[in-house]
Amino acid sequence: DIIIPGQFGLKYKVHNIHESIGFELFINGAYELDNIELIISKIPQNGVFIDIGANIGSISIPISKLRPDITIYSIEASPRVFAYLQYNVEVNGCSNIKIKNGALSNMDNQVVPFYSPEELFGKGSFSPVFTDIPEQVQTIKLDTFITENHIERVDFIKIDVEGYEKTVLEGGAGLLSGINPPYILF
Repeated sequence: DIIIPGQFGLKYKVHNIHESIGFELFINGAYELDNIELIISKIPQNGVFIDIGANIGSISIPISKLRPDITIYSIEASPRVFAYLQYNVEVNGCSNIKIKNGALSNMDNQVVPFYSPEELFGKGSFSPVFTDIPEQVQTIKLDTFITENHIERVDFIKIDVEGYEKTVLEGGAGLLSGINPPYILF
């Protein structure tokens, strides 16, 4: 494990700097800064952002610091990667981020295999593409997550779930078919 200083006075605990997220944080101090700027520009004052596939928090945490007025829900499926997310949120004092360890899907309360390679944090998936060693994760639909957390509106969603974006969107049919659906980046 390595602690990397980042932009905006942030720091991140990463497993290594060989994979893309750790490397970009190490070199640039930020990960996908253009996406962070886009998200920030589209969320209204006191808005709500949901980061699905939050990984270690490399998108949620800078948004939290740059926009302390918004509420952020960061969801990560891998229990191992979630531990890094939890650490990074706490060490950076991101009180406007609420974190959840679970897999967004089109079904609730299913325990399913999730394949998250130890060396490639950004490559976790429901498919055994980069590893054949699964972690067991519990699923939840986006609509259920919104109801359980009493979220009245969602302004922006970032989805990065390695090819299973359609499954996440199916679980959010209520939100997406309602009035004022959110911006979605995937």
